[in-house]
Amino acid sequence: MDHKGLGLFPIMPYFIYRSISDKDAEAIVAYMRNLEPVRADRPDRSIDFPMSMLIQLFPEPLNGPVPHPDESDPEAYGEYLAAIARCGFCHTPRRNRGKDGIPGKEFSGGVPFALGRKLTPSKNLTPDVTGIGTWTKDAFIARFKQFGDSRPVASLEDNTLMDWSAYAGMTEADLGTIYEFLRTLPPVTLTTDFD
Repeated sequence: MDHKGLGLFPIMPYFIYRSISDKDAEAIVAYMRNLEPVRADRPDRSIDFPMSMLIQLFPEPLNGPVPHPDESDPEAYGEYLAAIARCGFCHTPRRNRGKDGIPGKEFSGGVPFALGRKLTPSKNLTPDVTGIGTWTKDAFIARFKQFGDSRPVASLEDNTLMDWSAYAGMTEADLGTIYEFLRTLPPVTLTTDFD
């Protein structure tokens, strides 16, 4: 199946992580330093032209410290958590494999992803009826929590786009804060026609 030209991003969206606060970045480093070392031989990286040249343009140096958001402000903290969890990246349509979303379509879904042999669009996260408009906070949290450690790994064909189990370990408070942020977004009807 040829998925070229569908807006699929070909590399890790590392530019998103420049918004991680210094406090959280330090916590990640501390966690990783406590992991047992693993030896892994990896083949040399090979990136085809023109992407081999284009990826050189993506890095954006930080010009100063990145402050931690006020956790008592649900909208600001929820926006921060949604950013570093990559919610907007996977649920905001982009043109021509770009890294910037289409204005007015933020979090509205419809981004095509290849999953096994099928091509499936991401879901709408705005408070529209085609999104999470009818979801309660409890239902939102429960959706993630049902994919905890005890759930068996699904086959590629039976899986969904969302890596639920990766986010099941988030606290209910953090998931609830993301939900509260998403509810502040303008409702946008899901569509896959972005031109």
